Amino acid sequence: KSAAAEFIETVLVEVWNEQLAEHGEAIRQKRIAFLKEFRSVFQTYYERLSLGREEVCLEYKPSVKEGNFLTALKQAVGIHRDDLVLNIGDYAVRKIGSQGQKKTFLIALKLAQYHWLHQMSEVKPLLLLDDIFDKLDADRVEQIVKIVGGEMFGQVFITDTNRGHIDDILRAQAVDYKLFTVTGGEIS
Repeated sequence: KSAAAEFIETVLVEVWNEQLAEHGEAIRQKRIAFLKEFRSVFQTYYERLSLGREEVCLEYKPSVKEGNFLTALKQAVGIHRDDLVLNIGDYAVRKIGSQGQKKTFLIALKLAQYHWLHQMSEVKPLLLLDDIFDKLDADRVEQIVKIVGGEMFGQVFITDTNRGHIDDILRAQAVDYKLFTVTGGEIS
C-alpha cells in the first residue's frame, strides 16, 4: 500500500470508530433494558418446558464495562463484541448442556421472542417450529404442545420427520390442528 492509501484507511477507521463510540453507550443501555424485560419471560417458558427441573439464566456481557468507547475501539473492543451468556445453573449451556437442554433453551428463547413481539405489536405473529421434537423427552414435548396450543398463540407451524410421533403427540392433547404431508414437493 502507498502511504496515501494507509493514511486514508487510518482516517476512515477513526471516523467509523468515533461514530460507533458515539452510539455505543446508547446501544448498551437498550440491550440492558431489553434483557431486563426479556429474561423473566424466557425463564418462565424454560421453567414450563423443563417442569421446573432446571434453572436457567441469560446474562448480557458487554465488552466495554463503562467509560470511553473510543479507547476501547482502538483496542479492538466494542459494542460489536458484546455477548449473551446462556447458563443452566452456573454453567454455560453450550459447554455442559445435553442436546435436549440445548433444544429446550432454543425453544424457550423462541417462545419468549414470540411473547415479546406479541406484547409490542398486539398482533399474534406466525410461529414456525422446525423439527423441534427430536432430542426431547416426552414431558418437554407435551409442554410445548400445551403452550403453543394455548390462547396466546395464533397460527403455529410445526415440522417433524416422524409422522407417527407427531400423530401420537397431537392426539394426546386437546388442541385444534391440521396435518399436512409433503411428499415429492406436493402438499396433501
